Amino acid sequence: MATSNEALTQLASHYVNFLNEEDTYFYASTGTWSATNASLAPENTRLYREQYRPIKVQALTAGSPYTEVSLTHEPVSVSSEYVNDSVDATFFLFASVPIEVSVKVENSALQEVTTEYFSVPASTWTVIRSDTLAIPGNILNQTYQVTVYLRSQNGIFNVFLAHPVVKNAFGFADNLFLRETIARMPRFLIDSDSEQTRPQFPMSRLMDVGLVYADRAFRQALDFRYRDISEGRDDEDESTRSTLVDTDIVDPDYLPWLAQFVGIKLDRLAAGTTPWSNLPGTWEGMHEDIDPTADVIYSITSISRDGSGTVTAVLLTSPTGFSIGDTVTVEGTVGLNGQFELTNVDTGTNTLTWLQDGSATSESIGSVTLVDTEWIEIETFDTTDANFIPSRRDLVADARTGHDAGTCRSLRDGIRYLLSGTQTIDVFFDPIQFPWKIFVKTLTSETPGGITGAESALLASELRKVKPMGFIVYHECVDSL
Repeated sequence: MATSNEALTQLASHYVNFLNEEDTYFYASTGTWSATNASLAPENTRLYREQYRPIKVQALTAGSPYTEVSLTHEPVSVSSEYVNDSVDATFFLFASVPIEVSVKVENSALQEVTTEYFSVPASTWTVIRSDTLAIPGNILNQTYQVTVYLRSQNGIFNVFLAHPVVKNAFGFADNLFLRETIARMPRFLIDSDSEQTRPQFPMSRLMDVGLVYADRAFRQALDFRYRDISEGRDDEDESTRSTLVDTDIVDPDYLPWLAQFVGIKLDRLAAGTTPWSNLPGTWEGMHEDIDPTADVIYSITSISRDGSGTVTAVLLTSPTGFSIGDTVTVEGTVGLNGQFELTNVDTGTNTLTWLQDGSATSESIGSVTLVDTEWIEIETFDTTDANFIPSRRDLVADARTGHDAGTCRSLRDGIRYLLSGTQTIDVFFDPIQFPWKIFVKTLTSETPGGITGAESALLASELRKVKPMGFIVYHECVDSL
């Protein structure tokens, strides 16, 4: 019998390896299961809980003494690190009559484990769990397959299979909050949990389900670097700066949380910014640059490649909007799919031509679609943030639209990031001659779209966000200051 200390050591030191996330769940879909002596169909009645999404398994031929059915799920893969652990399968079953069930789990290394047949009552959802299959440490890139055997002495029957899952037995050990909790629990509970076999560590696995979000919050708290300014701060040494409250290095996702402490709401992009720095300054009108003919799909009546690599495709209808040099996508063929640049277009014979390496061949299926070259160009742009994140950091740091709004400094800070060059700004007000008015001037050469003697609508909009209450703010572009 494992002692509590041994169990804790096992939990704390075990190297946890997960199934690939997309393969953890066996989807209850007729497309991923194959059946022997049964038909499969999606179940759309209210017999089940909405989230179960079951499939209906209908036995076809009665047998004696048992009517037997088997279901096999397509193999699912695991990551190369998924070793020295064990795996089991779980799913829910609803039967029309009392039946018996057996589950087999096998891997591509020809290792398997099969449960003995056990009884399942009729007309109630029952959780089914396989035995665990140990994963050796010397075999990588394995796949795993689950087979379910059903039998009944009541002739033709149907069952509903829902929410099937494959999971590694020690997956719960990656929950840091759970491990901290277990370390503080009574030892007899830990000992008892470690002695269980069907399934292994049932208490810990159940707690893992309930504490998954607590673990996420716990990890976030551990990831912060806490530094007090009294401990010393060096702008050149990030290790002296707090990742919780230092606006220059805090994770951008936490900026809205920090902003509330200085009275700022970060709710939208600053004027003129886009997610990509080298796109136009606004998204307006961009949809007009997208070629509407790119969505038209042309069916192929015949397509062939000669020995020199020239491909000729004859379309069902005349291609509209195609030109030499355009890029097309070819789909639905056996061996001629891909994206290619057109070398010839003949609208009279509905023929397109391009080059593709390969031996001579011919087919009579497939389709051609014009690729929108403007959209391809957009997709290749450098996806930097166009000063979006830096400007948000700056906004939280100086609080110009929050606690510091209405000061001369906030007026300058509110437009400085939009200017180029020396970012020269002049702020003037005279409470006697011009009461309740503030005049702001910037250099025309440094103002985006600036015209001497005129107001910049962009800068005026930003200034109104930070002006003192009751004042009117005016902006003007000038040649010199």
